[in-house]
Amino acid sequence: MKKKQTKKKIQQKQKLKTQFNSKELIKLLDDQHKRGQYKDFSLYGLSFAKIPIINFTPEINKYLQKYPNETYIGFTKCHLDNLEGLEFQGDKVLSIKMNYNNLKGDSLLRISKLFPNITYLDLSHNQITKIDDLKHLNNFKKLEHLDMRFNPVKRYKDYKKIVFEQIPQLQNLDDDQEIDDSLDNSSRDNWLSSQDESEASLNESSDYVKIKKKVKK
Repeated sequence: MKKKQTKKKIQQKQKLKTQFNSKELIKLLDDQHKRGQYKDFSLYGLSFAKIPIINFTPEINKYLQKYPNETYIGFTKCHLDNLEGLEFQGDKVLSIKMNYNNLKGDSLLRISKLFPNITYLDLSHNQITKIDDLKHLNNFKKLEHLDMRFNPVKRYKDYKKIVFEQIPQLQNLDDDQEIDDSLDNSSRDNWLSSQDESEASLNESSDYVKIKKKVKK
């Protein structure tokens, strides 16, 4: 079952890589940013939903850097495996939402370097698995709210203790919920289902079809 899921994930990723180029992705980003919403889902600041960014290219970075004064940045269900290519002057950013992706623990270090002043961080429904990666939380000197629900790292007994040791000023962790959301299968299944939902919603979007036609002309 696990091998089938992994194979499916790879196939979906390869399909999306060939389906969208940087120019098309920027059209989608710009459309969402101007409308401030995706279907019935409100978007705030420089935030996006269900756009298969996968990797941050120089073209995408150039587009994002047009908005240096935004205090809220979000990439929900954007098929992100890592943040290695992301470049942004994020001193003014206070809130970040990167839930429903496939980010690993090294993303914590990357976020802390790019956005040193954030007070709110949502990384729920990702693939942060190693307890050692939590040491990067120490770099967040102003973080008050952290959401890491549905990440495998939560299976560790000392998870909460370590988080609060690394972020002593933290006021809210995982929305203060107590349910067991740490299982690997749960996190993986949630991510895979988000891949299906994202691809289907993009293909069915009339806005996307219009943009696609304009790009081809």
